[in-house]
Amino acid sequence: MAKLDRDSGFESKAIGFFAELIGVSAVMFGLGSLRAASPVVCWGVVAAGIAAAAAGRPLRKGRAAVPPALARFLFTSEVILITVFFTIAADRLLGAAVLKGKKELIFRAGSSATYHTREFSYKAEINNLGFRDRDYAPGRRAGFRVLTIGDSFTFGWGNRLEDVWSKVLERRLRSDGADVEIMNLGQGGQFPDSYAAIAEKAVPALKPDLIIVAVLQGDDLYQTLQAAEGAAARKSFKQRIAPVLSLMYPNLVMLARLRRPDSIDINTNWRETAAAMSKNFSPEQRARFSRIDPEVKEMFAAGDLNPGLVDLAVKSPRLFLEMENLKSPRVAKGVARMARDFSEIKSLGARFHARTIIVSVPYRAYVCKPGLQQLARIGFDTDAALLSSRAADEAIRAAARAAGLEFHTVTAAFRTACDAEPNLYYPFDGHFTPAGNRLFADTVYPMIKRDIKR
Repeated sequence: MAKLDRDSGFESKAIGFFAELIGVSAVMFGLGSLRAASPVVCWGVVAAGIAAAAAGRPLRKGRAAVPPALARFLFTSEVILITVFFTIAADRLLGAAVLKGKKELIFRAGSSATYHTREFSYKAEINNLGFRDRDYAPGRRAGFRVLTIGDSFTFGWGNRLEDVWSKVLERRLRSDGADVEIMNLGQGGQFPDSYAAIAEKAVPALKPDLIIVAVLQGDDLYQTLQAAEGAAARKSFKQRIAPVLSLMYPNLVMLARLRRPDSIDINTNWRETAAAMSKNFSPEQRARFSRIDPEVKEMFAAGDLNPGLVDLAVKSPRLFLEMENLKSPRVAKGVARMARDFSEIKSLGARFHARTIIVSVPYRAYVCKPGLQQLARIGFDTDAALLSSRAADEAIRAAARAAGLEFHTVTAAFRTACDAEPNLYYPFDGHFTPAGNRLFADTVYPMIKRDIKR
């Protein structure tokens, strides 16, 4: 650096050269990312690159000079930036040469989990792109591509892949001669904010023609509220830096996670989770837990029932009743947040010429008497009025309308079918059975068929 201080001409030319190099690289990087990232951010990078190149040119030509102290700062900054650029380039080369099209859109590619309870037994396997579906060859696609984004009802909890509603719908459309593929981007325990995050990764990679956002009645609104009310919680440094590293170095992060594919015994996990939850109940929650149906408590302790369902009943027993009051400021806040999430998905889809629609997923609390009774056994407060209420659908409809999106409900079809086919939901677990998946696929079939013909 002492040498640089003695030779201000060399300083200026070196800094100018690196400034031009960084500027040109930034312009190329910004333009190349336009279809995969926010246009505002991309054009900002392009503008910064042009400014850096413009400032560097006169320095490189020797027509300007900078003070030594500023030269040290600029030189150090440029070395750091060049290092970042080269490491990002190495990450992209790694993705092309080593990972060869592997992606982790939701889960670890190639992983699996076995689920065995008193009600069902199945194995969930994750494909080469990181979601529960068959493998897809990068760059190949059918004539019309649909993404289904949602929670465990879309994932197909409790069901073999071929029985999940998206796959049932795909087969029916293909039997009609449609050149279509429907991708299952469901993930258990998620809600509209998470759906937007999934769409942000999946839409640029998969480039669909249609995005179906499957929103679970009651629960998705509740989770949206919980997330909004807990947003002020302080995040650790690790939680803050992880998304940044994943954005800058997606392939290096993936490689670090690509150990031997997981095979998870979920029952052991559930037993351990249930035991930990029981220890952390407050005195009030412990008293409420003691009043739960004995059979439910036995399944909870044995790992035969999703512990999250019991934990939710113990901590938020009035969940379904509270979500009924659409005039309450709290519920209105949740609807507004869902609308924001829907708008993000709509905007992202529009950038890739994909249409977005919202479909409500009927939950048993609003469909059939046996389902409502089972929820009471698990510990939720219930009311028979839920079985004829429209509030759960209206909350989703209001959010969709605010986002300018088409909304569809199939609740009436489920309520009608429940009399003839009472086994639409697993009695304790509460997810769709194969019969419930088929009914959902049959009811959304006409609207999707119309979209394909557009």
